[in-house]
Amino acid sequence: MPAGRNRRNRSFGARRNAISVHHWPVLCAARGRPLQAGNLGCNGGAPFFTASFPGRARRCPSTPLAAGLARPEIHALKEFAVDTELRARLLCGLVVATACAPVFAGERQINVPHVTQAHSEWCWAADSKAVLAYRGVPSSQCAIENWVDSIGYACQSAPFDWNAPANSPNTIAGTTGISGILWSLGRRDSRYVSAPLSYPAVGAAIDRGNPVVILWTWPGGGGHFVVIDGYDDGQHALYFMNPWPGEGPGYGDYDWMRYGTGNMGTHWWAESLVVY
Repeated sequence: MPAGRNRRNRSFGARRNAISVHHWPVLCAARGRPLQAGNLGCNGGAPFFTASFPGRARRCPSTPLAAGLARPEIHALKEFAVDTELRARLLCGLVVATACAPVFAGERQINVPHVTQAHSEWCWAADSKAVLAYRGVPSSQCAIENWVDSIGYACQSAPFDWNAPANSPNTIAGTTGISGILWSLGRRDSRYVSAPLSYPAVGAAIDRGNPVVILWTWPGGGGHFVVIDGYDDGQHALYFMNPWPGEGPGYGDYDWMRYGTGNMGTHWWAESLVVY
């Protein structure tokens, strides 16, 4: 499995007469509408926009976009002034150079806190604790287990005791599954999907600040829950929180996330839970 990379969220800032942003240049929304696949159309739908630089103006030709890149992520390398006519309705990243810059996609991570599971079967409890913490709800894995199985001794069990009575598996959905835990202990709604989410659907969830819990299943049976908390359009990849000891923050190509082999063996993405 690719090693985890703990990047911070990137953001953009706008000033009255300039756009000050950083990292990759990328298309954005104009007049409040997301830019769809096709030609560059920030200037009222025209296939050109003009950026003014000291002593000269430059006209950028229309640029094909990859299908589906409709999320506004605004990045550039330098601050630059924007033509007065466009200033109020255009926020588009552009590298200050002698030629128009290529278009790259955005990257975002909502930084669900990392939680290491306390028992071999408690990936579901660790994921639940992490998502609740992200939403500002304190909890513990053993308290979650006590609630799920209506027991009172989970917090007295030795860490990672494979034979502990409290070391039980769980499901992603259901009254006492992860969705039920998040609702009952944190009043968080969720949406269950009995399949992998598409890459654009994951991106849309992350853009709204909603983590996505997924189930990886193993060829021999059983499975493992991780939490997707970011995307990288440039690499068509996803960030995720893996609660298994020693794994930590993860980063993997979307196709690998759906089906791949890593430190924990071969997995299939079988189910999804978008947490609101």
